[in-house]
Amino acid sequence: MPLRTTDRHGEAATAPTEEQSGASSSTECLDLSIVIVHWNVAHLLAGCIRSVVAEVERSGLAASVVVVDSASPDRCYLDIVRAFPGVDLLELDENRGYAAGCNAGIRCGSSEAVLLLNPDTELLPGWLRTLWETLRI
Repeated sequence: MPLRTTDRHGEAATAPTEEQSGASSSTECLDLSIVIVHWNVAHLLAGCIRSVVAEVERSGLAASVVVVDSASPDRCYLDIVRAFPGVDLLELDENRGYAAGCNAGIRCGSSEAVLLLNPDTELLPGWLRTLWETLRI
């Protein structure tokens, strides 16, 4: 399955099919966009993505997950992201810092809320549903 990547402007470099993206419509508004900003810490990324994907499934929320790579010199992250078919990748052409990576990832989504994560984050079971219910109060 090809990896969906986007350029630094958030434009799709390879357009995924509905089956690949998990979306039923390109205009569908998601509950949550999850943005993981990464730079050269591939050894942490798999645990983060694994916990995020598990929490999204557990929560029942309609969510997208995008990893924003800030021009890491070590490209090991590619194999890690490929291992999670529902996760998108945005590769920036240079490292402009964490805030710029967050903003680029936010522009990729269309959701009611955004969750920004560092790659050293691992979500605990039930955490995402609790956060969502708190936001909905």
